[in-house]
Amino acid sequence: MKREGKELEQELKNGIVDYESYLEKRNNYAEKMSDIGKSNLAEYVMHRKTILDILAQNIRYKDQEQQKYAYEKNIHQLIFPMTKTSDDIDYLQHNLWIIDEKLAYHHYLASDMKIKKMEEVENNSGKEPDLIIFDSPFAFTDEEEQPYRNITIIEFKRPGREHYNDAENPIRQIKEYMDDIVEGKVKTKDGEFLNGTENIRFFCYIICDVDLSIKKLAKLEDLKVTPDNMGFYKYIDSYKAYLEIIPYNKLIQDSKKRNRILFDKLFNQS
Repeated sequence: MKREGKELEQELKNGIVDYESYLEKRNNYAEKMSDIGKSNLAEYVMHRKTILDILAQNIRYKDQEQQKYAYEKNIHQLIFPMTKTSDDIDYLQHNLWIIDEKLAYHHYLASDMKIKKMEEVENNSGKEPDLIIFDSPFAFTDEEEQPYRNITIIEFKRPGREHYNDAENPIRQIKEYMDDIVEGKVKTKDGEFLNGTENIRFFCYIICDVDLSIKKLAKLEDLKVTPDNMGFYKYIDSYKAYLEIIPYNKLIQDSKKRNRILFDKLFNQS
């Protein structure tokens, strides 16, 4: 197929002698490529369906008798391999699309890594966000002079976990991550430090099951209930941060909705 494509390109460069013959060859080539593309797409859609099925299994009891849930590392590993960065992992090796399709397009990501060990920051913080994602710099600006536009922080909690006390407050945990990042320095991959970290915008997601203690913490932090009444959200002005608490069942439900047209086409199911 590659050779056939190159031959068509070369024929175009050399000047087409017989247009009808060239168009016929081009159409045949396009048809073959379309069949290959459909096969690859079907395989990837099947992959997405399988991943969501596995995720759904991981938020139920893994042991019915003891009523125990899977550990949060199972969820974390499924979405992005732990102790890895975006330099180690390609697009097909992670499943960030479950949370948000846009997260797949980023500058740098660190998974389960201490802030002080991240390439993009100089900081002595020993805190370890589950996932931290550095977005691309501002458009239409000098990349070497501008900080990253957005930083996304994602924190997973064990499915079925209950009774969060004040010391275990995941909202406070996220704020501490943001404090450490802003107080440190951000740099390019070439090692040059950037100014203006105070202008970074944060997008923060706490993915957990919502019990009474989470509801109380959300109320204390003045979070609003999402329109579907399943999660909580708030824009925190002092941090320039959007914060959202996403229950696991909402995470799966929303992802299925976004992928529904693909699943319908492939599996003919609603």
